[in-house]
Amino acid sequence: MTKNNDDEQVILEFGVQTFTLTDYTRYQEMVLMRIIKACQSDISDAITSYKKNNNILVFSKEENSEQIRHRRLKLQLLEPDKTHYNQLKKALTEMSSKRIGIPYRQHSTAIQYMWFDRLFKASFCHVGKYDYVDLDIELKVLRYYLSNQMGYHRINLKSYFLFKHFASRQLLRFYNAFFSRTGRTLRLEFISKAFTVKDTYKTYSEVAKKVLEPARKEMELLYQNKLIDIHFKYKPDYGMGDDRTKEPERVKFFFTHVDDEHPQGARLEKLTSYQECVRVSLKIVWGLDERVAADLAQRIKYAMLPEVSEFFNHESDYRRKLESQGRSLRNPAGFMRNALIRFLEKWEEEYEGGRRRITINK
Repeated sequence: MTKNNDDEQVILEFGVQTFTLTDYTRYQEMVLMRIIKACQSDISDAITSYKKNNNILVFSKEENSEQIRHRRLKLQLLEPDKTHYNQLKKALTEMSSKRIGIPYRQHSTAIQYMWFDRLFKASFCHVGKYDYVDLDIELKVLRYYLSNQMGYHRINLKSYFLFKHFASRQLLRFYNAFFSRTGRTLRLEFISKAFTVKDTYKTYSEVAKKVLEPARKEMELLYQNKLIDIHFKYKPDYGMGDDRTKEPERVKFFFTHVDDEHPQGARLEKLTSYQECVRVSLKIVWGLDERVAADLAQRIKYAMLPEVSEFFNHESDYRRKLESQGRSLRNPAGFMRNALIRFLEKWEEEYEGGRRRITINK
């Protein structure tokens, strides 16, 4: 998707920056991403500092004395398609007065937030032919905003700016930071805060209809037109016991990369190994016929691995729960065979059906 002259659009971003919470508008969020692009040396220097200094972020003598880092950026870098900068200056000024919550972890895996009055202070000047913004960032903010606690990743800004929906852009960032590894869940409350400009949606149905479904459709359309290389599915997560009488507190995401559809190399090896494990499990653990077990295992695709793994965990938990109650499945082989066929057919129908609906709506 991004080759040669597009390489300059691929930037580094810390995971904490992805999870940061602000009240920025859509336009201000895009300005922030261009600031991150313009300050790539700050991110790469921080990564180098962590590697060389026992995971410590080192600042210059002058910065330590003043407790501030100064950065002067051409406004042209933050608004490349315009020659006048009234909107940009207004946005930077407003951003200077908006609070920012930066995530961190302390003695646990749970994410907490440190809130600051602002990410930076902005002032403006004109030197020679160019207009500039001077950003003053306090070191107490930078110690969190350039933290490596959640690692770092790369993101393609060309893809980022293709999206019209704010939630689509946020999901692209989250995919690069975390979701590319496996199926992931996010709390409903966090999605409403991080994927919308105003935290107004409180229920799963609201978040799905107003936030996630528009983002899914937009990403699917760009994927089909070969403009991006990922798309996704999502579903409510009802937690332990799968109690659907309660409002789900989390949403589970499943992303598919274009390379997942026709796996090669390591992906193909992983798929083949998984299919063999499934074949053996179906035969030995569940008692299916050898031929039936092999045929069902072969229907598993690389793109469905996170979901099919969840399926097997769910069915195994259900069987163990029955056994703990002194009960058992009358026909484990038939139960698993039928359940797996239903899962495979539903997955294929949703995958292909979703793509057809997007095509019709173009």
